[in-house]
Amino acid sequence: MASPADRYEAGKRPMSKLSVRPVDSSDPEVIRSTRRENYRIGGRVLASRDDLEGRWESLPDGICPQVFPVRTGEPDQFLAELEGAGVHDAHTWPRLSEPVRTDPDHETATTLARETVVLPVHQHLGPSSIDAAGESLRR
Repeated sequence: MASPADRYEAGKRPMSKLSVRPVDSSDPEVIRSTRRENYRIGGRVLASRDDLEGRWESLPDGICPQVFPVRTGEPDQFLAELEGAGVHDAHTWPRLSEPVRTDPDHETATTLARETVVLPVHQHLGPSSIDAAGESLRR
């Protein structure tokens, strides 16, 4: 029987030309540093909110964040505020399946999924757009 590494290598296929273009024109270090800076700015602009609990104040070296997570007791209200501030890609996380949401054994997971809101930090956001959204979200 082949090892997992051997099966992985055997399953590789050439990347499509459509996929190669954006990969070739992307700089992973620029993406990582931009996302990290957006994460830092997100933390700064939301720091005055006593209704939000940031998950991590700083990131370990090398981490490229997908989102900026916060915990709130009023996720629907916060999501509406975000929408009003022009932040359209925020959502609760993680998105759990129905069997997990309805199983009392997963109480911690369902609580976190209900109360955790994630905000975008992708590399196409500029610091000024995060600051502008933050201005309308400050309390």
